[in-house]
Amino acid sequence: MAHDAPHADVAVALLLRRRVAQSPTWLPVVGASMGRTIRTDSEVLVAPSAEPRFGEVWAFCNADGTLVVHRFLRHRRGAFYFQGDAHWPDPPVPRGRLVGRVVRVRQGGRERPLGRSDRLTGGVRLVVRGRARALARRLGLRRARTAACALLGRGRAR
Repeated sequence: MAHDAPHADVAVALLLRRRVAQSPTWLPVVGASMGRTIRTDSEVLVAPSAEPRFGEVWAFCNADGTLVVHRFLRHRRGAFYFQGDAHWPDPPVPRGRLVGRVVRVRQGGRERPLGRSDRLTGGVRLVVRGRARALARRLGLRRARTAACALLGRGRAR
């Protein structure tokens, strides 16, 4: 095996990026990590784009080579940081794993764009939620909420 051969995650991302560069491509998505923005069993239209901007929804490959569709938060030290709307932040993503920007969502015969207002409101929502979680952790409120939910039989706290 050659030492310069790409890992599976980068190879998958490269193939998808080339396909998207030829023509925006509809890709199926499964999972609830994007909350109401993109529901499970939807399709997303992925288009080429130079670099993620705050709040945009992007497709990228995780370390296992699995396609992930999450919202972009920031770029730091050569890595890109994403998070699902109903999910915890992802590990840093190197440039080689980026596939493209999600520009449309289709589910059940209905199609809608992901535009500027979605980018801004979704991004701000993630930042506010992250800051609220950090404050709750500092104040010890997260453990209290988890204990209260357990006592009330509501499962785990989010």
